[in-house]
Amino acid sequence: MKGTLFYSVSKMVTVMKMKKKVVIPLEKLCEYLKHTPFDQYLSPDTLTEFASCFDGVIKSRPGKEIALDSHKVYVVCQGEVDLSTAYPEVDGKVEAKGFLCRKRCGDIINVTQTERDVKRRMTMKVGKAIDVAEDIITTGSGESDIVLVSSTMKALNDFTAVHPELAAPIKAICISSIEDRLLTISFLEGIPRSKLNVLAAMCRYEAFDANQVVFNENSVGTKLYLVLSGTALVVAKDKLSSSRDVPSSSRPTSSYRRAIEKSIVLQRSFECGGNQKPLTSSAGEVTIAELTTGSFFGETALVFDIGRTCSVKTSEKSLFLTIDRTDFRNFLRICSTIETTLTTSIKKRMVSKLSSLGIPFLTGI
Repeated sequence: MKGTLFYSVSKMVTVMKMKKKVVIPLEKLCEYLKHTPFDQYLSPDTLTEFASCFDGVIKSRPGKEIALDSHKVYVVCQGEVDLSTAYPEVDGKVEAKGFLCRKRCGDIINVTQTERDVKRRMTMKVGKAIDVAEDIITTGSGESDIVLVSSTMKALNDFTAVHPELAAPIKAICISSIEDRLLTISFLEGIPRSKLNVLAAMCRYEAFDANQVVFNENSVGTKLYLVLSGTALVVAKDKLSSSRDVPSSSRPTSSYRRAIEKSIVLQRSFECGGNQKPLTSSAGEVTIAELTTGSFFGETALVFDIGRTCSVKTSEKSLFLTIDRTDFRNFLRICSTIETTLTTSIKKRMVSKLSSLGIPFLTGI
């Protein structure tokens, strides 16, 4: 059928490890990959074909260090994997092992973002700039055995050559430079790439289908999102919609409407800082902003323990890069200046919005 490749479900993915053959049926491998961001872009047929690219298997146990090939992409299929590195102590003389983040089932361990990322290092000045950090260390964690599957870039390139429509999302997940993406986030500007490499290792991919809720208004915020592809909308409840079906004598006054509109404008300052659009209303919601490739949102959750002030939902299939608050706080141990920069950025944005509302005591700030 037009060059479609067929694979028997009886095909096995194998690898030699300690003279014992590890076998994962292709059908089981497909089930593993359904928990990854790849699944959003694959049909049942292409999923089977794509799964055949992952012909490498690593099995390990909690507490054991796992050696990874720098030219492969890994998927966590079972168990948990901790990433850690070394960082300088306060006195600048002693190296200490530092936990960075934990990868769980469905997460990508992307050693091949770019070849220059094979050595992830930090630097510090002790008279002159020197390397003080080891490569990122990968160790089995949790209570259950660990299973990772891997693919070479050649196998993935061969797959996308047959399916060019899938090249963009697969490339975004497998080989795009996360560091370059992170540099588009304003509060990360100026961070040495050596430290940005560490933050990149802590990022996760999350894929959403069209018209899917990313998070709801008033929900607990725990992540920052960076749009890699697709489009998302920032929306708030339309507090005026309920007044449209009541007698005109009972409807809110124009001054009340302006106050409500101002409160919505203020809401947008908490969850996003750019790509804003004129307020539009439909189905009881007001669209505050449209977020496209390169936009980021939800950064307030990294430093403030408050609920989400708006909702965000996708308008088409979208892929996000996310940074979890717990992981971000671990990163602050090696780059503490970021918290001050981020907090200042959010406060400035809020003050700017408050000033624009014409509140007397804020005029001129």
